[in-house]
Amino acid sequence: MLLNPFYLRKKLYDYISKYTKQARVIVHLKGNLAKLHHENNRLLRENHQLKQMAKAKDARITELNELFIKQVDLAKTIEFNCLPRKERREILRGKK
Repeated sequence: MLLNPFYLRKKLYDYISKYTKQARVIVHLKGNLAKLHHENNRLLRENHQLKQMAKAKDARITELNELFIKQVDLAKTIEFNCLPRKERREILRGKK
């Protein structure tokens, strides 16, 4: 049975087909890995861009908030200066 050429040929084909299938699976997995690696790089770049945009927006919000606070302080000062002198003195006494 072991020396039967048909049996040996069948075993050889089985052996080759087994490793051919494994090679196909490996190639398929390598292709998927390359796609995932490419997608991961794209997502990392996109994430970096979004972080930069968030940082820029945060800086702009801080800047606008400081400007708003300055404008409110200026408005309070102008309003205070528009009051009659007597009322200004009363307010200043009340703060002390």
